[in-house]
Amino acid sequence: MMKEIEQTEKRFLLEKPDEPFVIKNDDEAMWAQKKIREKMAQKEANKAIAKDAADWAKRQNTRLDDSIAYFEGLLSAYVTPKYQADKAYKLVTPLGRVAYYKTRPEWKYDDETLFKSLKKTGHGDLVKTETTEKLTITKSQLQNKFAKVNGHLVDKETGELIDGIKYEERPKHIAFRFAKETDTDEDK
Repeated sequence: MMKEIEQTEKRFLLEKPDEPFVIKNDDEAMWAQKKIREKMAQKEANKAIAKDAADWAKRQNTRLDDSIAYFEGLLSAYVTPKYQADKAYKLVTPLGRVAYYKTRPEWKYDDETLFKSLKKTGHGDLVKTETTEKLTITKSQLQNKFAKVNGHLVDKETGELIDGIKYEERPKHIAFRFAKETDTDEDK
């Protein structure tokens, strides 16, 4: 009986007849339950395989990240003394470049103090009213309109210090930029 059911299954799966398969007795119902259980077990096995593959990939990527950090350290140790001797130095090869790049300063705002300071110094036009309770400042214009002096902004016309805003210059950082891989790369 089971052999007949399996043959029927193959016929329906391969031939795709117009009539759908219909369960007619308890044996066929048990066969359908068995098929469901098999498919559910296959799904669980697939999940286990996928989890194992993800764990493996994570371990491999951790090793690769460590290796990348090692080689970046070697390149940094090579480039840094050359950069210190010549601030324009960049290592440029067909595979890419290693150089020091500027880092934008970090800006710190105290909005309430800044609002008061801008009003007091006659720069209220930089304050926008979004709602009755919320005021905003066009910070990009603010950074460009005033002179930067020792971590503070100063009004260029009056020399007055603008309270509520400070900036901190950050050191240049080393960056590794690579050209796209081509067929002529030697290390394949």
